[in-house]
Amino acid sequence: MIKAFLFDIGNVLVKFDHAPAVAKIQAHSDASAEAIREVVTQLIEPLETGRISSDKFLQQVSDGIGYRGTAAALAEAYCDIFQLNEPMWELVASLADRYPLYLFSNTSELHLGFLNARYPEMASFTDGIYSMRVGAMKPDREIYQAALDLLQVAPEEIFYIDDLEPNIAEGQKHGFQTHCYLWQRHEALLAEVGRVL
Repeated sequence: MIKAFLFDIGNVLVKFDHAPAVAKIQAHSDASAEAIREVVTQLIEPLETGRISSDKFLQQVSDGIGYRGTAAALAEAYCDIFQLNEPMWELVASLADRYPLYLFSNTSELHLGFLNARYPEMASFTDGIYSMRVGAMKPDREIYQAALDLLQVAPEEIFYIDDLEPNIAEGQKHGFQTHCYLWQRHEALLAEVGRVL
């Protein structure tokens, strides 16, 4: 019997596209789009495991690409990449009054703060397990244990939705019931949720 749900964020609850962010950043830098992506990519893991602060991340990106705008403008451009996956939010709304729902994500304080401010729907979730607070990223074992510690239910009573196979495989090792999600095949998730409830 399912007692709680774990939802990944990126490509599950929201779709994302980095291209507009890169274009906005490039408007205030002489760096190429490729160079911007390279600098940001090198800093994502330290940011999303909490090894560097948001301010340090923004400063290092700015220094790395010769950014001429403000830190606030850089943060806005970096974060404004998301679009709600509307069918998933219909599922969230249908579950929220019956089950505790938890976010389970490799993310940063920058992105989480932006999402919470932009989308009131995020309040549907009871709590979350985030890489930058745990200090480990999916599919590291530590973050799955952190989820179990927070949820306080048996692993087989957790239904976990993620878009990446390695993350799902680790969830299965921990005993979670899982679904590897593709937004193009949303009906497959609905069928699986119907089966387990």
